[in-house]
Amino acid sequence: MTEDTGVLIKKKRAALRTAVTKYIQQLEKELKKNEPDDGEFEELLEHLSEKFESLKVADRECETLYKPAEIDKELEVAEQYRDKIITWRFRAKKHLRKSNKLNSNCDSGTTTEIAKLTETINIKLPKINIPKFYGEINQWLSFWNS
Repeated sequence: MTEDTGVLIKKKRAALRTAVTKYIQQLEKELKKNEPDDGEFEELLEHLSEKFESLKVADRECETLYKPAEIDKELEVAEQYRDKIITWRFRAKKHLRKSNKLNSNCDSGTTTEIAKLTETINIKLPKINIPKFYGEINQWLSFWNS
C-alpha cells in the first residue's frame, strides 16, 4: 500500500471517530432531556450504527499500516471506541424499549376505559313503526304520504 493511501485511510478513520463522538454526545444530550424525542433517538442510533460499521472496516484497514510497536496503542484506542459505541447503542435501545413499553401501557389503559364506558351506557329508544306497502296501487298514495 502506498503512503498516500495510508494517510487517506487514517484521515477517514479520524473523521469517522469524530462523527461517532458527535453522535454519542447528541444521544447523551437527548437522554438528559425531560422528555426525549423517540424519533430523534432512533435516528441517532441508526447513524451511530452506520458509523460503527464503517469504523470497524477502517480499523481493519489501518491495522496493516502500523509498526509492531504502535499496534498495541492503536488497538487499545480502537477498543475504547468500540466499547463506547456498544455502551451507547445499548443505552439508546434500552430507552426506546422502555419508552415503547410505557406507550403500550398507556394505549391499553385507554382502551380498557373506553370499553368500560361503552358497557355502562344503556339508552332506551322509542320503537319506530314503519308502514309496509303490500302492492295495492290504490293504497300507494296514502303509503307514500305517511
